[in-house]
Order: sequence, then C-alpha cells, then structure tokens
Amino acid sequence: MSDKTNKEPNKWEAIAEKETVIAEKEEIDADRPELSYASHKELEEQLNALDIKYNEAISALRYTQAEFDNFRKRSERDVNHAYKYGPEKLINELLSVVDSLEKSLELMTQTSSDLQHVKEGMELTYKLLKNILEKFSVKQLNPVGEVFNPSWHEAMTMQEQEGRKPGTVLSVLQKGYTLHERLLRPALVIVAK
Repeated sequence: MSDKTNKEPNKWEAIAEKETVIAEKEEIDADRPELSYASHKELEEQLNALDIKYNEAISALRYTQAEFDNFRKRSERDVNHAYKYGPEKLINELLSVVDSLEKSLELMTQTSSDLQHVKEGMELTYKLLKNILEKFSVKQLNPVGEVFNPSWHEAMTMQEQEGRKPGTVLSVLQKGYTLHERLLRPALVIVAK
C-alpha cells in the first residue's frame, strides 16, 4: 500500500500542476485583449482605416505625378516657344532697317547716280541699325589704341610701329560685339610688336 499512496499524491500533484498551468494561461490570455473577439473587430477597423489612408496616399501620389508631368510638358512648351519666338522683338526692330535699305535701293534706281544721296541713305541706315543693336544691349568693340586683350580681341598679325607700345592695337580689321557683357564675336585686330 505504501506504493499506492506514493503514487496517488503524485497523480494529484500532476492534476494540480495542470490546473495551475491552465489558470496561468487564462491569466495570460486575459492580459492580451487582442486575442479576444472584440479586439479582432478593433483590428479590422484599424486595418480598414490604414487601408483608407493607403489609398489616399496612392491617390495623392498619382495626383502629384500627373501635376509634375503637366508642369514638365508646360515647361518644354514654354522653352520651345521662347526659342521659336524669342527673337521676335529684335526682328520687328530690324524690319525698319530693311525698309530703309529698300528705300535706298529704290532711290538709286529712280534717280541719276548721285552718290551723295546713296551715301546719306547708307549712313542713316547704319545709324538706325546701331541704335537697334544698342537697344538690345549689343555693344561694338572698336579697340584701336587700346591694349590687346585676348578675351575680347583676336590678333591677326603683329607689326612694328614707332611710338606705339608693344601689345597696343594698331588697327581693327573687323569690329567685335558683345551682348550683355558676353562676347558675341571678338574684334580682329593688328597688334604692335
């Protein structure tokens, strides 16, 4: 009998231990409300709310992408328009020079070959053209007597000349031009040795 009595307390201890484990598990489950039925509904609501936010974010992203594409297309169109029609003001101003030259040619054919009238017409046309260029910030480079500057001048040849410092521009073969202080064409010059 002593064997039976030794075994029975062990059996009861095992049952008590099992009940303790179950009770502890129930306590743990009670501490985790997310495992209850009510918490599943809350999780579904949270998931639905996150899904709505996700869809809103995707819509906002698509809208931003569409706006950027429209901006890019508009910018390309504006650049092309500026490139195509940018010189419009200058061309409108130059039309008066064309008119003046046409008038000079017409006078040359109608009148006798009086070169004084032709010269006056050409001088007026030249002044008109220079004024238009100045209006558009184009300046002429005529560096006679100035020190040679390789940034603005291009030396075609060098000559010796008494009374002139070496590196001085003696004469200009072709005048240079700048646009807003940017070199359009260098002046072609002869420089003193």
